[in-house]
This record gives sequence, C-alpha cells and structure tokens, in this order.
Amino acid sequence: MPTPRYYVYVLARPDGTPFYVGKGSGRRVFDHEREAASGCNCAKCIIIRNMWQKGEQMQRLINFATSDEAVALQHERELIQQYRHFGLCNKQYLPPIAQQQSSTDNCDDYSFNPEEHFKPEQAATILGMSCKAVIALMMSGQLEYIQLGTRLQRIPLSAINAKLQAAGKQPMK
Repeated sequence: MPTPRYYVYVLARPDGTPFYVGKGSGRRVFDHEREAASGCNCAKCIIIRNMWQKGEQMQRLINFATSDEAVALQHERELIQQYRHFGLCNKQYLPPIAQQQSSTDNCDDYSFNPEEHFKPEQAATILGMSCKAVIALMMSGQLEYIQLGTRLQRIPLSAINAKLQAAGKQPMK
C-alpha cells in the first residue's frame, strides 16, 4: 500500500474552532505561520497574528490522508462545507473588495464567508449595544474581527455568538 502523499488539514483556534481548511503535501500545513509572519493581509494570516498577539498558538489538525490528489481535493471541499458555519476564511468565500486586495498579498488564501461576517453596525444591532461600544471591543481585542482594508472590518459570526453566550443570550445560527 503506497504512503499517502496528500492530506486535508484544519487550522483551528486554541479552543478547537476551525478557521481554515486546506489540502496539502509535504510541510504545507506549516507554511501559514510563515505567510502570517511575512505580513500577508489575508483573513487567515490576520487571524493567526491576532492569536500571536494574545500569546496563543493555532492548532494544526490532519483530518484525512490519501495518495490520490483528486480524492484529497474532494474531501477538502466536503470538509469546508461541513465546517462552513464556523466562519472559515477560505478563498471561495471571497467578496469583491478582498479580490482587489488579494493581488498584492503574499499568500494564496483570502477572505471570509460574507454571509457569516458582519459590519460593526450590524454586530451592534445583534449584540444590543452601540456601534461605538462594538468598535471599542474590537480595538481592545475583546471582539475578534478581520481587517479587509483601511476602514473596512468584518466580525465573524463565531465572535458575535461568543459575546451573546457570555451575556447569557441565545447564539445565532
């Protein structure tokens, strides 16, 4: 039986919440931190740097291994669909504004799922607080967000749900 050459992996936050699913071979699963350190401004690298700023490390989980690249790609697509509700930052969820930025970034993975990321004013409405309060939480590191441009931020559903749960409220689906 041949040794599996390809694998599907998950990058996750310290609590195990996935934020990226990929297919790789060799040491690909380790390349993302190098990309983040090089200054790449894709959503994945921003998430990694935000963890570093908090003294946290991401988790790398190999989910599946095979000798057949087509099978690995299919498994990757299925896993992305399975984990989509976590607010993955995989490229297929790229909005037009991030597509424009992607041409200047150093790595290959961009953006977020626009259906699962919210403007600060939308998050304020959901959380029942002022937009100023949401922005203060973002700036203090108490509310995770993705910086897509100089003045364009989005807040993942997982971060909003964490705040809702902390306040004893029902999380969004």
